[in-house]
This record gives sequence, structure tokens and C-alpha cells, in this order.
Amino acid sequence: SGPDTLAPDAQGEYTLRAFLNGEVCDQPLDVELEHVNGYLPKTRVRVLGGEATFRASALGLLPGDVLKLKAGFRYWAAVAEKKIEVIHG
Repeated sequence: SGPDTLAPDAQGEYTLRAFLNGEVCDQPLDVELEHVNGYLPKTRVRVLGGEATFRASALGLLPGDVLKLKAGFRYWAAVAEKKIEVIHG
């Protein structure tokens, strides 16, 4: 979860929640992050207690561009995706 829109060169904070069979996953997980466009300073986060936060930036993007975030695992990429539209600030 997190903002669905960002201004050019702005950054947002996003929360990743892990579930297993509909329940919050209490086991520690290493989740790999990918992006299309923009900038993602961390490409791996550790999920503890079912939740982790990370930042993504619309660095170098213009209004109308789309930043796509993907979260997954080493052998199972893009389990979840989020699209963020870049709008006029």
C-alpha cells in the first residue's frame, strides 16, 4: 500500500504486507523488489511481523509517466505489483 500518484522527482513510502493462507505471515521473509521507471534505493527488504516499509521515487519522471513496483521472491518474481502515476505536483 502507499500513494497511487507522485509528483515528478518526489518519493513515497510504501508498505508491504505478507499473507499465507489468508493470515498474516509471522515468519521473517526476504522480499525482492523490482521497478520499471523511477528509482528504488533498496531492492530487498526483510519482512518482520508480516510488514515492511520501503521508499520509491519518481526520479527523472514526467507527468503522464508510470512507475511500476513489483514484489516477489528469488524464484517467484512479481507476486504483487503496484502502478504509480506521475502527475503535476
